[in-house]
Amino acid sequence: MNPIFDPCDHLYLNFKGAKLSKSRGAFVEVPYFLEKYDPDALRFYLTATAPETRDTEFSWEDFVERNNNELVHLGLNGALV
Repeated sequence: MNPIFDPCDHLYLNFKGAKLSKSRGAFVEVPYFLEKYDPDALRFYLTATAPETRDTEFSWEDFVERNNNELVHLGLNGALV
């Protein structure tokens, strides 16, 4: 990739059908998340679904499914989230 001719674009990560926005109610509270999940699970999910070519929709179902299925497929034991 040549950064001059192929710039890296990042689009939006949506939640509940809207762009992430606390004032509009489309957000995930970090303390709530950390009570239920490990921070590495979120890091993996955000890296795997990074919205580079199109907007991406965050959903709890997809978050759990991708962590469990993709990381287990890579050889990690057991469900992670």
